[in-house]
Amino acid sequence: PATPTNFGEEREEVLLVASPFSSFRTINSFTSSLRALPGVSGTTIRRFQKGSLQVSVEYAGVVPLSRRLSEMPGFRVRIVGASPARIEAVVEALEEVHPAISRGD
Repeated sequence: PATPTNFGEEREEVLLVASPFSSFRTINSFTSSLRALPGVSGTTIRRFQKGSLQVSVEYAGVVPLSRRLSEMPGFRVRIVGASPARIEAVVEALEEVHPAISRGD
């Protein structure tokens, strides 16, 4: 449910279902990047099972959260389904795609 904010934007809670994740290190990095996005005021991990992460995201902003996700540093996020209350995404950690870059080689 949406609630008004001080700036006239509505704060909403969106369930983000993201996958695949193969390590807790990547999950921690992903949730840190998620919390740093403009408009995100809170995140709560709801479930992690078989590589799929469910995170409740408190968000307020003019730019849709689904678009903000494409701006996450360190990750390539592809939206595969979206509704006002739920976003499904395929996530690729860029450090796993290009390991030499993350090590500085």
